[in-house]
Amino acid sequence: MLPTTAELPVGWKLSGSNSVGWRDGDTSEEFAKYLPCSATAQESAERHGYGSVVVDSPGNGGEGIDLRLSVPRSPDTYDDGPAPKAEAVTLVEENLTLYRKMYDCYNPKSASIGDSSIVFTTERFTHIIMRVGPVEVAINGVPDGRLTAEEWARVMTERVRAVLDGKKPTARVG
Repeated sequence: MLPTTAELPVGWKLSGSNSVGWRDGDTSEEFAKYLPCSATAQESAERHGYGSVVVDSPGNGGEGIDLRLSVPRSPDTYDDGPAPKAEAVTLVEENLTLYRKMYDCYNPKSASIGDSSIVFTTERFTHIIMRVGPVEVAINGVPDGRLTAEEWARVMTERVRAVLDGKKPTARVG
């Protein structure tokens, strides 16, 4: 579902190619000790975990995007991998409801992308979290990037739908 190197904008590389230089500031360890807004550790722990997660951070050294695709595990059969489709849809919707609450200080709005979604902007990034079928898609991009998080979200919606329909994804940005 994620774009290949050939499908990225000219000059961009996948994260395995030293492409994450656009990310500056705190390390992931420093981020991990902070919860967003007024969220509690209990609220954060209520998010449904994942049986399948794919992450990539393509960029060009000056701007970039973080892409995360995931399908929740069933709370009842956690060790059996991703939840069945109908249950996964419900679990992703529950996660979106929790994200709206956890990120309340950023005033998340509906992004009208995918089957349901939220968008909010923090000091450093525009974040879109959406559901496309049973897949949760999270996109984090620089607010002033040449390619916006919204453009990436529309492309990722098409790519996820193509794979869910048994087709090769061809949608791309730029």
